[in-house]
Amino acid sequence: MVNVPTHPGFQPLVELSPGSGDPLFCVHPAAGIAWEYAALAPHLDPAQRVLALQAEGLADPGLLPASVERIAERFLALARGVQPHGPYRLLGWSFGGIVAHTMASRLVAAGEQVALLALLDCFPYDPASPAQEPTDHEYLTTLLENAGCDPSRLVSPDGAPLDEERARAVLLERGHLLDGLEDARLAAVLQVFLHNVRLRRRFTPELFRGDLLFVKAALERTAPLNSPEAWRRYVTGRIESHEIGTEHRLMMRREPAAEIGGLLATRLAQRP
Repeated sequence: MVNVPTHPGFQPLVELSPGSGDPLFCVHPAAGIAWEYAALAPHLDPAQRVLALQAEGLADPGLLPASVERIAERFLALARGVQPHGPYRLLGWSFGGIVAHTMASRLVAAGEQVALLALLDCFPYDPASPAQEPTDHEYLTTLLENAGCDPSRLVSPDGAPLDEERARAVLLERGHLLDGLEDARLAAVLQVFLHNVRLRRRFTPELFRGDLLFVKAALERTAPLNSPEAWRRYVTGRIESHEIGTEHRLMMRREPAAEIGGLLATRLAQRP
């Protein structure tokens, strides 16, 4: 995660990189924060505007949309406020991928053009294949490790799996990248994260009539169990798939971000 002193804010729409022309809208991962997408900007055209869509529950803990579809509709309203008509360019990582896919599906259904839909290591939930889904312990561990928490603090003294109570205690102990946030904000991050994990597990994607750019984290534990082709039933066009040698939680670190940024730059340079 981006260090707190340099963060751009907690509002639902924040600018990560100023520019001109059609923006790249980046949808937040499960924790609701989208600052990490700033790592892509140095690898894009200097004129490319990059905007991030963040969870409303970060600024107002009472705002927890009841469904993925509701999140998508709220974000579409924000995106259209900036760019009334297409072609739209959407990027989603992790939970943000299913939101971006839903946004793209609804834009096309409304007669708009989607020039780019890019998903980073995001797979539809399949209740018939539970091994493909991270456990709650793995989800929480990913959140805390990405925040820079001491790995030794993620292990309960009695060896029990990490749960919400323990995760909150670790965050409030400080010593991580989110140290600059007040306790209430840290609690909001955890609340948004767990809420979005639950939303994902009861969501079925819509049909997107277009092409998909997909980037898979090849070093993730579940990587051998998941394939971009899981999106085939939800995408009518071509699925362009790439693998990079990193873990899911590390995709916006320097080297993976450079590789992903290069892929995006090529696609963003293409005319719709």
